[in-house]
Amino acid sequence: MDLFTHNSPAYKTYLQEHPHERGEVRFLQSIAQKGMVVVEVGGHTGLTAVAIGKQIGREGILFCFEPLPKYFEMLQKNIISNGLDNIQLSQLAVTDRTGYARFNENGDASRIDFQQGKARVTTTNLDTFLRKREIENIDLLSMDCEGSEFMALKGAEKILRNSHVQIFVEIHHNFLEEMEHSVNDIVAYLKELGFKINTVDLNTLKLGKNFKGCEYIYAHK
Repeated sequence: MDLFTHNSPAYKTYLQEHPHERGEVRFLQSIAQKGMVVVEVGGHTGLTAVAIGKQIGREGILFCFEPLPKYFEMLQKNIISNGLDNIQLSQLAVTDRTGYARFNENGDASRIDFQQGKARVTTTNLDTFLRKREIENIDLLSMDCEGSEFMALKGAEKILRNSHVQIFVEIHHNFLEEMEHSVNDIVAYLKELGFKINTVDLNTLKLGKNFKGCEYIYAHK
């Protein structure tokens, strides 16, 4: 969805016709609470960012990352048009390091691609980004970054160790494999940090334990 107004008839119709996006919004609304400090990696055009921003209220803050200019511009417009001043946007890709990375622009499947990516994006890691802003704890981390999930989590080790944070991650098995990672790597890493991990069925919002082929995981301490 490009330009939209939260909870408008067109917005509600779009979610009704797109169960994938509807499930993401519903689950995030179920775990986000007023006053939370939230990080979203992969803001796209802002569908979930706006939902989170509305949920956490003015007492909360959302740090939202989107590296691609065309999506970042739409994201900005949707944040402004929905009257949200509790969201800080950064045109950065999140990995385990600061610097630059090659990026493959391919619509909704746009992603970091060290081998074939033709675009160049600036990268950060969450520990560095949050330390510079004197943020010592976060409450919620939402990620949809098309295969760089494990790298992004590795770059947030300090904040994840120090926070009682909830984590919601979309799993892209094929893109993870291209990065020589897997969902098992993510699960093992988060367990080492003291998290309990479940899968999420977005149709029912029920939690499970079958990680093979899962689309989403939810972790908490």
